[in-house]
Amino acid sequence: MKITLLLAFLACYFHSLHAFESNSEYAFIGEQGNENWYYGSIDLDGVYEQYDHYDEQGRGWWMDAYDNFKYGNCLAANQHPGPMAESVRSFKSPKRGNITIYESLPVIHHDDNGDGVTLRILKNEDQIWPKGEDPAYLTTDIDSVTTPKISVKVNKGDMIHFAVGSNLSTRKDQTNWVIELELK
Repeated sequence: MKITLLLAFLACYFHSLHAFESNSEYAFIGEQGNENWYYGSIDLDGVYEQYDHYDEQGRGWWMDAYDNFKYGNCLAANQHPGPMAESVRSFKSPKRGNITIYESLPVIHHDDNGDGVTLRILKNEDQIWPKGEDPAYLTTDIDSVTTPKISVKVNKGDMIHFAVGSNLSTRKDQTNWVIELELK
């Protein structure tokens, strides 16, 4: 009995050394890098920049150095793009390994006045979902898109970006996207 308990404990202990699981909503606090999550934007030239302001009252990240609306924002479960940049929730790999991004269901909060958003997942600067150069679209006609389960090899410091961009306008572009992933 004692040996069985010891073996079970050791199995859990060694698994915890090798696997890292995270949920983007639960890890969200007023600190960049908590559980390796960062919040920022990717501008029209493809340049990533971290948001520099956390609003305690609104519980969201945005770019204080610029106009908040131009570069979007990130809340615990929501992102809203700006006209100058995609809103980006990013996971920075703390070690070399394989990241599995579990299937998710981004949902746009809109009415008939919005024209939808674009969605994409990048590893550093390279788009890994959807395949190709075009993003996925959520519009008034398409209420949700299921992202597939994705596995990608990473090195320490690689960034996995979950980007929400505007379609033609940023009106009614608040998008709920909770990401769950595992690093082994």
